Formats: sequence, C-alpha cells, structure tokens
Amino acid sequence: IPVYARTYAWWLGGLGEWLAWSVIRQLHDCADLTVVTSPQMKAEFEAHGVQRVEVWNKGIDTHVFHPKHGAKAMWGETHAPDEDDDPAALAAAAREMRER
Repeated sequence: IPVYARTYAWWLGGLGEWLAWSVIRQLHDCADLTVVTSPQMKAEFEAHGVQRVEVWNKGIDTHVFHPKHGAKAMWGETHAPDEDDDPAALAAAAREMRER
C-alpha cells in the first residue's frame, strides 16, 4: 500500500505513504506476531516501526527432506528398492487452483 501511495498518489507528496504506514503500524501492533516472507520485508516493516516481525521461511524443510535419509529410511526395509535397482526417483510438488 505505501508503494502504491508513493507511485499513484504522488500528488499527496509523502503524506500518502506516511498515512499508509501509520495504518499498517497500528493494525500490526495489535497482533501478537507479524509474519513476512523475506528478510527485506522484515527490515522494511521494522524500519517503519512495526513491532514483533518474524520471517516465515517458505519452501521445503531441508532437514527433514534430505537425501541422506535415502529410500530405506523413507520407506522402511520392506518396501525400499534393492541396491542394484536404479536409484533415481521422481518427485513432484504442485498447487491446484482455479483459473482466473
């Protein structure tokens, strides 16, 4: 919102951006925690006075899903492929959504 205020309400000068950050700060300060998606956003929110901001790391947990666990650790001894089998595996991750 502050970027839009700066870009599209340029005729307000800095008032539009200041007002947007003021509303954001008041709303987010009512929350126990504000979660953002990048360290850059965290820095920006904190620079504008928003308190209790943490980064939510999206993506795959590389400690849980790591190649060191291998097929035997994942499937157990009974369902794991033999050592002689092709070790290649295929994995797919997708998100299903309605078209706009």
